Amino acid sequence: MVGEKGEEYVYEFERNKLIKSGRQDLAQKIVMQCQDLSSYPGYDILSYTIDGDEMFIEVKSTKTKKKEFFEISSNEVEAANKYGDSYYIYHVTNTLNDPKIANIFQNPIQLSEQEKASIRPFMYKFNFLS
Repeated sequence: MVGEKGEEYVYEFERNKLIKSGRQDLAQKIVMQCQDLSSYPGYDILSYTIDGDEMFIEVKSTKTKKKEFFEISSNEVEAANKYGDSYYIYHVTNTLNDPKIANIFQNPIQLSEQEKASIRPFMYKFNFLS
């Protein structure tokens, strides 16, 4: 529920951004990829810059403002590597009561390489082999 609300908020944010900039054509092309359960591309929303460049947006939503980290999957890390500067993480806080985009991180892999952020594994998958 928190995740869905955050994704809806970012979708509307992106639509409004493009419409206010006179780019209704691009606003109509935004895709909520997160609703398509047949494919998992590593991002939730396909949007556009005002110039028409694609933006691959992963939305991370929290109930409060105080969380200083969030989990990202290996699939999301792969997408961030693939899309580079076109990949964004939008961090939505206070999602259920008064949502706000607290941070927008462009190219999280580069931020990690520049030591402005940290991406590290913290969970392992255990498969029982019979």
